[in-house]
Amino acid sequence: MTEITVRAADSSLAMEEIQKKLGDDAYIVSTRKTGGQIEIVATDDHAAFTKKEKPFVLEGDYNSL
Repeated sequence: MTEITVRAADSSLAMEEIQKKLGDDAYIVSTRKTGGQIEIVATDDHAAFTKKEKPFVLEGDYNSL
């Protein structure tokens, strides 16, 4: 698994760098703004995004809590 962190002036430049390093099938792990720049963490590991658990489902009237 390859995981990289890219910082750039904007998301377009960051995504270009991710595409160069990981290719068109890269997965975005996280995105945040820090120090006036965009920071994107990306990986090429598909297995990291495969759901292994059943989704959590709220039952009943949870809005009345």
